[in-house]
Amino acid sequence: MPRRPSLFAQSLNLALFGAVLGPEARRAPPRPGRRRFRRAPKPDRT
Repeated sequence: MPRRPSLFAQSLNLALFGAVLGPEARRAPPRPGRRRFRRAPKPDRT
């Protein structure tokens, strides 16, 4: 089996991910806490 994921597997994964997260994200409004955390600047790794 090839080490790198095939395009088919990638698309299938993405489709599954979208099918699961799509409705959830649309149904529930984003929480302010989560948005703040996501928009926080990432610490630069040196």
